[in-house]
Order: sequence, then structure tokens, then C-alpha cells
Amino acid sequence: MEYRGLMPEHPDRTTHALTVLEYEQVFSLILARARSPEGRQSLRSQGFCDDPVLLRSIQRESRELQSLLVQDGYPLPEYPDIAQPLEDCRVEGSVLELEDVAAVALYVDAAERELGWVHQQAPPEAAVREIATAGEIPQEVGKVIWRYLDRSGRLMEDRIPELQRIAARIHSASQAARDTAQRFLRQATYRDFWTSDEPALRDGRLVLPLQENYRGRISGIVHTRSASGTTLFFEPAEIVEANNRVTDEQSAYQVELQRILRRMSAVIREHRAVLEQLRQQVGRLDDRCARARFALQQDAVWLPVTEDSAIRLVQARHPLLGSAAVPISLEISGDPQRFIVLSGPNTGGKTVALKTLGLLAALHQHALPVPAADGTRLPLFSAIHADIGDEQSIERSLSTFSGHIGRIKRILAEADARGLVLLDELGTGTDPDEAGALGVAICEHLVDTGCMGIITTHLWALKEFSFSSEAFFNAAMAFDEQTHRPTYAVVPGLPGSSYALDTAEAIGLQPSILGRARELVEADQTSSAALLKRLAEQERRIQAREHELAALERELQRRHDLLQEQQQQLSQREGEVRRGQLQELDALLAAGRSRIEQTVKELREGELSSARIQAAKAGMHELEDQSAQVKEAAARDAAQRRIAEAAPQPGAIIRMHDSGKQGVIQRSAGKKRWKASFGSISLTVHERDFSVMAADQEASVQQSLSKPLPSQTPQKQPVYTVDVRGMRAHEAQDCVGRALDDALVQGRGDLAVIHGKGSGALQQAIQELLRQHPSVENFGFARPELGGSGKTEIRLRA
Repeated sequence: MEYRGLMPEHPDRTTHALTVLEYEQVFSLILARARSPEGRQSLRSQGFCDDPVLLRSIQRESRELQSLLVQDGYPLPEYPDIAQPLEDCRVEGSVLELEDVAAVALYVDAAERELGWVHQQAPPEAAVREIATAGEIPQEVGKVIWRYLDRSGRLMEDRIPELQRIAARIHSASQAARDTAQRFLRQATYRDFWTSDEPALRDGRLVLPLQENYRGRISGIVHTRSASGTTLFFEPAEIVEANNRVTDEQSAYQVELQRILRRMSAVIREHRAVLEQLRQQVGRLDDRCARARFALQQDAVWLPVTEDSAIRLVQARHPLLGSAAVPISLEISGDPQRFIVLSGPNTGGKTVALKTLGLLAALHQHALPVPAADGTRLPLFSAIHADIGDEQSIERSLSTFSGHIGRIKRILAEADARGLVLLDELGTGTDPDEAGALGVAICEHLVDTGCMGIITTHLWALKEFSFSSEAFFNAAMAFDEQTHRPTYAVVPGLPGSSYALDTAEAIGLQPSILGRARELVEADQTSSAALLKRLAEQERRIQAREHELAALERELQRRHDLLQEQQQQLSQREGEVRRGQLQELDALLAAGRSRIEQTVKELREGELSSARIQAAKAGMHELEDQSAQVKEAAARDAAQRRIAEAAPQPGAIIRMHDSGKQGVIQRSAGKKRWKASFGSISLTVHERDFSVMAADQEASVQQSLSKPLPSQTPQKQPVYTVDVRGMRAHEAQDCVGRALDDALVQGRGDLAVIHGKGSGALQQAIQELLRQHPSVENFGFARPELGGSGKTEIRLRA
């Protein structure tokens, strides 16, 4: 089925891709959830879009409807098509049919219920609330129409006196005509004239079934004859008058009905503009509601509209596979990775994975939810380009290979840096060596273009190319070698095998043929293929290690967050303690004031004895001591708080945890390391090894820090030893450099480095570092019994 949605910017660049991706079949699932012609039209009018503002607006309204749909009581009425009735009543004096009038009334009634519910239930700031209140409900239309019709659209004769009277007369005249007809049928004189004992209706008139051979025996009118020609439908003269009375009353009924329809049509015409506005409201609301219902029923998510270039699918599902879909997860970083070269067995899921990415991108850029898990991310593409399936044509003399190349030619001409390119089975249908060379050239062109996408293939040349290009990387469709069945999981970093022989074995091909095929494969196994397998295995181990490190990093972050939370709780507790101390101080001051006032009172009254004077002095001293203790505790808490809250920065005074030495931060060395001066010595230290001193502590140490550190005779302590065996030269130099800094900070005078003998590369690199280090006084090999030339001993300057 060809995609027929509207494409505002590039209708020809994405149309073919959406067709081969079977987007229309997926879109029909959303279209089926619309309840109005206007909603379906609104959905179809929104084509492939890369305008982030428009996409965010539609997403917001749809998400708001989704939150309302999960509430109890959301009305989901069906809306009849009223476009033609509104067009028909445009002309003054025109009269609509009864079913058209009923459709308009039912439409207004449904809109009033749904729009009113949304208006009442949506939050005040919701965008859908604006949709619900964008126009007015033409209540006068319903008021007039429901006066004559019931809710099923039928005319209520019992509530219209004139129609009720006419209907009674019609019934009376019809009954009189039927009685006359029955007399003719039962009269003995004419009993043999009739082919049936029941009258019939022809053109609204009651007639009798007269046998052909009795024609002319009774006066009357022949209306028609039966198909066999043996029966004439005959109206005797005696019944004509009765039928005429029925016809006259029926005409009167139609005249009155037309008067009522004219009245109802006039009110519809009078409110036609309001009704057209109402159709727009209903269409927009129903459009967003259909998107939201699809999201709920498919367990789909709304992707954020961002300028990020990364592709990340998390548990993505092909929407046409339903419960049979195997979730797919894959990621393309976008910088520098741009393409996945996906390989693996036939029927292993490569094409499904490729189509899933294309379909999800199409859904996202039609402002629709995608069937995937949270964390899925897609950029906005300028267009989707796809070569999927066999486009061979006998009429046009196109082979499978020619069909693919014709499509790829157009893709290469149209794709830009923001395009999504999906190439299925690149290089199929021709010689593998030439196809591989052509495939690599196409990939290089795609790299220059800057687009992104997936390429599926069986060609080793493309798998090898992916190892050499940073813009491409391999991924494989997993295959269970025990059951000989694909698992449909995407395994990044590994080129996939076609598993053709395993598949043939599972199908039941003769064992002798399979054995011979395996012999030929082993004999023709190339060294490059073996190398690729080793590289793939090594990359798999690296990825496993990266996953372990990522898990460790998450655990460290969790512990860091926990410590921060505990620190906040401690700070809160400290604040409570400080407030308690201040309250205690206030209480002491109040007690002191009370004692002073009592003493003054006694002085004035002359009742103060020598003993009381001494007691008052003692009380004052006690008050002063208690006040001093509280102030000292509060000051100590404040100083500790300032130390805890201080952050490292150039010029800050620091104290080393292990040695207690104080220094001044000069500049940042990156990765939480700082260059600091300790007198005349400059060292690189890590944040975990020092504390920043409070401002009121800095003044007491500034003078001592401005002078060289006094020479001290270090106490006798064990020689600090560093083992760098097994490291690379630059790693060993970094390790020894850090050890020298630590030794200087700790006041050590000696250091030993075990580097082993080996080729001498480590020994040479370390001694080159020692010659350039300003704090090294001398160095040399250890005594033979202590390691000899495999160990270097270092003396540091005092």
C-alpha cells in the first residue's frame, strides 16, 4: 500500500521509504481509533515533519488527552459525517433530509458532551482545555431539532399535533381501503378471480391480484403484472376513491413534514459557520485522542524532541508484529558513530531491526508515540531513505542487483547530513568480491555525507571496513548454536555469521552434503576472517569490562549521594544543636538579668548583707563562665562548619591529612587534583588527601607558609617502595611521579622503585624522570642482595 500522507517539505524524498517500511499499515491502526471524519482527516493531513515546535505542540496535547483517558468517565462518542449536509444547506431555502438533520443534531450532542467533559476535567493550564473552549456549542440547533426528533433520530409524531392528526386520518383511510379490498376478495361472485386472498401495494396504492383470464370482468385499473404474466395487479373502481383519500392524507403529511424540515434546515443554515468551527475543534481533539489511545493500547512512549544526534532504541517493538515482536535495543552515538553494519543469519531479524528503526523514526516525526521503553531517543531527520526488498522487474529488464543499485543511486543523490539511510542486504545479487568493493565505496560516500542509519549485509568486506572506520561499527543478530535458531537480539561490536550451514542442518539437508560443505568452508577460511573473529572476541571482552565499570560507577555515585544525604542530615542536626545552644544562652542571660535586678532591689531596700554580696558575685562569675562555654562551643561548631563547607580554589590554605603540613593551592591540575606549594616545594595533591582551612585559621598560618619550611630531621621510618612491573613506560612514570609527591608531603627522605630487569625500558623511563625531578637529590641501583639493577633507590632533597 502506497503512503498517501501529506509531506509539507519533501514529499518525494520520504514517500518511497514509508511505503517499503509499511508505514500505512501501522498508520491504519491509529486511524481506526479516530471517531470522526474530521479526526481522520486531521491525522492524514499531518505528514512527515521536522519542525520541533509543531511536534512538541502535538505531543503536548496528545499527552494531556492520554492523562484524561485513564480517568473514569471520559466520553468516546462516535461522530456522524455532516460535511455534505452543511454544504447542502448553504443555499437559502434548501431543505435537508430527515437523516441529515438527525446527523447534525447527534454531532452537536456528541461534541457538547466530549468538549464539556474535557473543559471540566483538564487542568487550567492544559492546552487541550483551549481546544475544548476554542468555539461555541450551537445549542439552539439541538434545541430546535430535538423538539421534533428523539435521540435515535426518529420523528416523534406523538409530540407534533398536526402530524398526529394527519397520521390518524391516514390510518383511517387506509383501513377503509383495506376493508373494501377484503370484501372483494371474499365475495363469492369474484372468489375465483384472484390468485391470492391478500391485497398488495403498488406505488402506494392498495391493489388486488387478478388472474389474467378474468381481465375485463370487473371495472377498474390495471397497474402492472407479475413476472410470470399470469397475475394482474388490479385496482377496482370501488377501491380507487378509498386509495385517493389515503394519497391525499399522505400528501398533507409530507407537506407538514417539509415545513418541519424547512424549519430545522433553517436553524442549521443559520449556525453553519459555528458548526464548521465545531468540526475543526472536534477534528483536532479526536486527532489527539486517537494518538493517545494508540499510546495506551500499544504501551507506547512519547519521545522527547531534541537536537541530539544520537539514536537509542530501548526495547523497541515492531508495531505490526504485536505480541510476537521481540524487543530490540541498539544505539548509534552520532559522534563519531553514524552507521551500524548489521550482519547475521537469514531470517535472523536484520530486516526487522532495520524496519523497526525506520518505522519508529516515521512515527516520531508524524508526532505519534513509538512502541518502545523509556530512554529511547531519536533525532529529527530531514528525510528517511530506504532500499528494502527486491525491486526486480521483468518488464523493465531489471535484475535484483539492478533494482537495488537504481534505488541506492537516488538515495545517494538525495541524502543530506540529517538524513536516515536504511540499506537492506547491500551488495546482494552479484559477485561478492565486486559487491564488497562497491559496498565499501558507498559506505565511504555516506560517511562524507554525514547521514546516519543501518546497513544489513553478509559481505565480509563491509564487516572489515567497519573495524577500520570510526563512523561505522559492527553489530550481529544473535544466534543460538544449540537450537540452531536466531534469538533476534542485536549484539553491538560483533560481526555476525550467516550460519547458513546451521540453518540448512535445522531444515534437514542431507548430512553428506553438509559435511562436504563444512570441509570446503574450513579449507577456504581466510586469515582476515579469523582475525575479525579474534577482534570481535576482544571487543566483546572490552564491552563486558565497560559494563562492569559502568556498574561500579553507578554504585560509587549511589554511595556519594548517600553520603551527601547523610551530610545534609548532620548539618540539619548541627543547626538544631546550635539553636538549642542559643536558647540555652538566652536562658542564662535571662537568669542573670533576674539576679541583677534582685540584687539592685536589695541594695535599694538596704537588705543586702555581706554574705549576700558574696553570693551575688559568685553567681555573676558562674554566669560569665557558662556564657563563655556556650560561646566557645558555638564558635567551634561554626569553624568546623566553615571547614566542611570550604571548597578548593587557588589561594586557599590546605592541611594534609597524613602529615598535617599546610600549603597554598596554586592552580587546578584536573580530575580533582591541585597544584599546591608547601614552602619552596610545589606538589600535585588529590582532594581526598587534604582539607581546606577556614578563613579564621588562614591568618595564623600565612606567615609560616610564606617562608621556606624549616629543615627537620625525619624520624627513622621504613623506605617507601613502589612496584611498577608490568606497566607501560608512561604508566610507570605517572605512578612514580605520584609516589614522589606523596613521599615529599609525608616528609619521607627515601623512596625505592621496583621495575625489574627485562628489556630495560622501564628502568630507562624511570631514571629519565628522576633526572628531571627537582626534588630528587640522587638515585642508583640497590645492592645485589636487595634487588640490584631491578630496583632503583632514591634520595629526596630535604
